[in-house]
Amino acid sequence: MLYTIFLCILQWLHGLYSLSFKETRWIILLL
Repeated sequence: MLYTIFLCILQWLHGLYSLSFKETRWIILLL
């Protein structure tokens, strides 16, 4: 049960990271 919740949170964080990765890459390129 706890492992499933952990997987859900991990997947959500990965999705969030993938979304902001493109923006972060552009910021790094601009710097």
